[in-house]
Amino acid sequence: MKILKNILSFVLVAAFIFSGFNHISTPVVSSAASSLCKCYSIKNQNITVYKDSGLTKKYGTIYPSDEITVLEIHRKYIIARYNVTGTKKTKTGYISTSTILLATSGKSYKASARITTYKRPGGSSYGYVEKGDQILELGEVSGYKQIKYAVPGGYKYAFIKTTKKNTTPPASNKTNKITVFSQLDSRWSNIEYGKGPGGKKATLGSSGCGILSLTNAIYYMNGKFIQPKTLAKYSVDNGYRINEVGTSYSLYKAFASSYGKSYGFKYSGTAKSIKSTRSHLSSTGMAIIGVPGHIMALVDYNDGKYLVLDSYKSANRGTKKTGYRWLKESEFKGNMAVSTIILLSKR
Repeated sequence: MKILKNILSFVLVAAFIFSGFNHISTPVVSSAASSLCKCYSIKNQNITVYKDSGLTKKYGTIYPSDEITVLEIHRKYIIARYNVTGTKKTKTGYISTSTILLATSGKSYKASARITTYKRPGGSSYGYVEKGDQILELGEVSGYKQIKYAVPGGYKYAFIKTTKKNTTPPASNKTNKITVFSQLDSRWSNIEYGKGPGGKKATLGSSGCGILSLTNAIYYMNGKFIQPKTLAKYSVDNGYRINEVGTSYSLYKAFASSYGKSYGFKYSGTAKSIKSTRSHLSSTGMAIIGVPGHIMALVDYNDGKYLVLDSYKSANRGTKKTGYRWLKESEFKGNMAVSTIILLSKR
């Protein structure tokens, strides 16, 4: 009996300790390592780290020499990971968005020459952007522009000097308008796409959501346009169009393997939940999602909402007016309940 009491006391104490650690723990986030962003503080000064998204409970300090890994981006705060100075340990916490980013979105350009990047305005070198690389310009300060660009294993936020003509805007660079290519576009809506219900002729207009979802995702990712006719032919020729059913999800991995390099993307596996795609989307990764009777593109996450592009506008999915919709995590239900998530990343 005494032994039993001792065991019970140990369990209770352990439970209390474990509960205490949970109470003060930092954010737990799922992340795709291939899409994480690295950076340093904008200003050459310390950044306060907090335990909470309200930025009220101080948790630690990031020093100017500390490289930061961005896990999630929100309008007012960022969930970040950093090395604890003088140790091999890492910590995760909340920091103010403005401490490392001038903006969370901007204009996309291609570098017209090799450009040296810097950790911060007036700071030391951080690497290079190569000629032809796609970069995202986020803002300007003290004679430097902040940019985001791809590197092996992920992305970097860095600065380039504004005194050089570093970039060439795309030919049709309008505002940050969201482009959604429709299945009903007359340029491809009547293209035959296998057989529909009852063995009747199907077209991209009636059955091309699996095709246009990839076109939309990649165009949003890097501005490269996959011609629906080309993708549809590849799907049919290689058996990914399942007659009377739809497009097989295997299409995306196969097409990425064959032509991903040409269109600047790669297949990155699958995800189990919408929540687990946050860091992937925040770092310009994309996803193809399956909802009841339909396939869509999931292309962004910001300020607690996810952006979906719908190639077939629908009042039932809330996309009737624009073809796209920002949704909270709790809104992925009913006609927007997600059954499959295919992850795609920029090469």
